[in-house]
Amino acid sequence: MVKKWLPQSDILAHPNVRVFITHGGQLGLQEGVHYAVPMLGMPFYCDQHLNLKKAEFGGYAVTLDFHKLTRETLKDGLHQLLFNATYRENIKQISRIFHDRPMGPRETALYWIDYVIRHNGARHLRAAGLDLKWYQFYLLDVAALFMAIMFSIMGIGFVFVRWLLRRCSSWQATKEKTQ
Repeated sequence: MVKKWLPQSDILAHPNVRVFITHGGQLGLQEGVHYAVPMLGMPFYCDQHLNLKKAEFGGYAVTLDFHKLTRETLKDGLHQLLFNATYRENIKQISRIFHDRPMGPRETALYWIDYVIRHNGARHLRAAGLDLKWYQFYLLDVAALFMAIMFSIMGIGFVFVRWLLRRCSSWQATKEKTQ
């Protein structure tokens, strides 16, 4: 079946789903872990490579390079996920860990909303970066210091090379006069 859009979460929740083919985005991986479905990943950019490496290291995903994708590599990856029970056991364990929380997501969100209301905005939870000046936040002061050090080193190197060249040319001139 081919459609423009399908409800991914509902499909992953179906008990007959055996493998989730994904690009490795964070939310897709989170849904795959939530529903305990092993994943076949083909990362394209950004965080997808790292996400799938972690999943592969966790033993619940196989990563394929889409540049080198062939019928055989796809078949091997699917075969590995479908017939090697280790992947299903690992994703079930990771899913159990993922679901093991003191309270559900709705209760957690409500708790933190109430917490912020009780403490008048919970200023003590604000990120320290919000109080920095804009040039400090974007690390421009550090970049300026780094650039100053680099230009100083380059300037000293330039002066040293110029001094060596003058020294060599004066030594050469003295040698020519004595001959």
